[in-house]
Amino acid sequence: MKTLSILTLTLLCLPFTSGAEDSDIAGHYYLVNQMETASQLLLKPDHTFMWWLAVGNADYRANGTWRREGDKVIIETEKTPALTGSPKLIPFDADEAERILNPMNRWQVIVAVKKVGGVADLDVVFEDNQGQRYQDTTNHRGEALAPVAEQGEWTRVGIRHQNDHHDYTWFALKDLHPFGTSIAFWVKEKEWAMKQPFTSMTLIIAKDMLTSTPDNMVYRKKTDW
Repeated sequence: MKTLSILTLTLLCLPFTSGAEDSDIAGHYYLVNQMETASQLLLKPDHTFMWWLAVGNADYRANGTWRREGDKVIIETEKTPALTGSPKLIPFDADEAERILNPMNRWQVIVAVKKVGGVADLDVVFEDNQGQRYQDTTNHRGEALAPVAEQGEWTRVGIRHQNDHHDYTWFALKDLHPFGTSIAFWVKEKEWAMKQPFTSMTLIIAKDMLTSTPDNMVYRKKTDW
């Protein structure tokens, strides 16, 4: 009887994960077991991913890389870059402002990077001519809201990042292009819109489905991939 070499035994004990298996996992998945929640996960053959989730009025997006470990898929988001100071804000022009959907009975500020997304964690302050203020913080969509001023009107708005200890950058409302009660700004540097909603996610593989842990969200693979 032939004796197996130590190298052969070692190889036999290793988990088998081939490139072919990875290509079988790659594809477009959609959430199937959550009411009033929509989500999709795209695992690309180059081991990058895109993820999207919408629940109620909130929507979240993430991107990064994925890898297979046995019967699991691990997705890890791209690291959010370190940010200092506050972004440079470029007001929407009149034509761009007209395309904004206005909220009911509220003022709205939107800050975004084109083709990337909203800029989160910006403190936004509305001030009236009596010095009264109202503050909100932009969410993951880059949106902050304020009620209509109780007395008079809001005259200016100040914006700065939460980690910036300098004064706000102030804008007089009369110098902007508000459409209705909405004001919007572009930011050129994409890193300001790269905040990720999570760091990593583990999904269990079962035939054409992936189930996230520990929240048990089931994603089914699209057959037309």
